[in-house]
Parts: sequence; C-alpha cells; structure tokens
Amino acid sequence: MSSGAAAAPIFAEGEDCRAAWREATAGYDEPDAHLEILGKPVMERWETPYMHSLATVAASKGGRVLEVGFGMAIAASKVQEQDIEEHWIIECNEGVFRRLQHWAKAQPHKVVPLKGLWEDVVPTLPDGHFSGILYDTYPLSEDTWHTHQFNFIQVTARAGLCGEELGRGLSGRSSPEFPNSFPGQGHAFRLLRPGGVLTYCNLTSWGELLKSSYSDIEKMFEVSCSPPQSRARDEPEPLHDCGTHPWGWGRAKGVGASQTGARPGCPLTAAPPSPPLPQETQLGPLLQAGFRRENISTSVMELQPPPECRYYSHPRMITPTVLKH
Repeated sequence: MSSGAAAAPIFAEGEDCRAAWREATAGYDEPDAHLEILGKPVMERWETPYMHSLATVAASKGGRVLEVGFGMAIAASKVQEQDIEEHWIIECNEGVFRRLQHWAKAQPHKVVPLKGLWEDVVPTLPDGHFSGILYDTYPLSEDTWHTHQFNFIQVTARAGLCGEELGRGLSGRSSPEFPNSFPGQGHAFRLLRPGGVLTYCNLTSWGELLKSSYSDIEKMFEVSCSPPQSRARDEPEPLHDCGTHPWGWGRAKGVGASQTGARPGCPLTAAPPSPPLPQETQLGPLLQAGFRRENISTSVMELQPPPECRYYSHPRMITPTVLKH
C-alpha cells in the first residue's frame, strides 16, 4: 500500500457499508496475510500474537465460547487449541462465512456457525449460555467506527424507564427490539454465565485514537474514569462517580433536564460536567452494563505493526479481561 493510502482515513464522513457488506467480496490475498472487504483493511496476519491473547482469555473458562467475527480464523484457531466444549461463531459476510464453514469441518471441538449481523443473531441467543466471549467485528459505518463495541456491551435503553431502573435492571421488562435483553444489561453480560469472561477489541478505532488523542494505551482504555475537576453549584450529580456519561443518553451538552423530559433525581439524564466523546469511553460502558470494577483488568503486549498497516501503528496492544460475578 502506498503512503498516501496509509494516510487516508478508514471511513469518509457519513460513509455506511452495511447494505453492501454481506455480499461484498472477501478479499483474502495470495499468502493469506490480509483480508479486505469493500477496500477496508479488515484483518492482517501480523495481528496473530494479539489475536491469540484475546482467544486465550475468551477460552480460559472452558465450556462454550462465543466469538463475534471470524475474519482470518486467527483467534478462532487459537480458541480451538484450548480445553473448550463448543465454539459458536457469528459472521455476516458471505465469503468469510463460507471459509468459516470449511474451516469448521477440521476442528477438534464442535463449531456452531451462525450467519448474519451480530445485531440480528445475538438477541436470539439464550441467557447465561457462554463461559467466554470474544467480540472482534469490523465497524460498518463512520457513525459506528469508534462505538460499535458499546452496542454489544452497553445497556439496552428504552423510553419510559428512569435511570434507576436502567442502572439496576429492576424493570423486568424486555425490549421489543431485543426480546432477550433487559434494561440494566448489555448483551455480553446477559449471555455470560456467572464466572464467565468477556474480552474484546476495536483496533480500527483504537489505532486512530492512539494516533490522534493518546500516547498511553492504558490511559486510553481507562480515561472515562478520570474524576471531574469541577462542577457548577447548580449542576446535577453526574451518572457515575467518575464523572462521565458513557453514551450521552438523555441530554446533550448545554441542554437542560426540562428540555429532555428528565425525571428529577434520575441519574441517567443528569449532565456530566464535560462529557467525553463516546470513543474515549471503554471502562464506563462495562461498569454500566453490570460488570464490577474489581473484575476488569487489562494486559499490554509489545507488538510493532508493519509500516504499511493503515489502521494501527502503535507499538503496544491491550487485552481486556472482564469477568461476570
């Protein structure tokens, strides 16, 4: 790839690939070192040590493992080396799914291929079904470039529920869009059994943030829990004690509670002093989904990407380990 290609953004403003992604050609190159779809650099072979780190975490509890996104089978092959019982894999692209089906026939542990967008497949899966989850899909639009992992992790919000109901998951009502999801839960939390483990990444986003906003990968991951420096006397308390609001629900910056229909005392619609961009939040959505801070840890490895890589140039990579109590 040329240096000009390397400098170009992964997504143009407003670009959306969702409609074309399923049927688009899966471009595996001759040495099987790169996968491109619609000109997007989906995965590259240099990622192998990092993918193996994610896979090892996801399979560390044995049992049934869910992998969201198949790609080049780098993580999937490592999962199959572990002491697991079943391996469920969601993949939406037609060409990648065919490769998954062929690959599955030769694996030592049972593979359950699930075809479709994860947004369509995941709500049909039963509660507490998995001992481990590895979420690593590719963003399909500029709008979800930095946030798609949160759509898997985050709370299912629904109009008419106050922040207390959402934060504690006490309503007992499912969402019509996601019948197996309850307010107060994200998909990952619901799908895991107690003691199960989640790991995930969004290299396409993190690579951009580490070029433009951060030099410390661990700070990038935990920036959402920096305490607020100050708050005006008449400002309400923020949603979290860390002073952040993960997804900007309820109100935009500078909009009063009365303009958004916020309930008095409802923490969901309280305004943070300086809300971070959604892509600057990793820890916040995990906490909001129900995971506990003491059960969230990370490990960092040194891994230098090749200079021609378009989506990641930082010499360190981070593996989250998120346990369900």
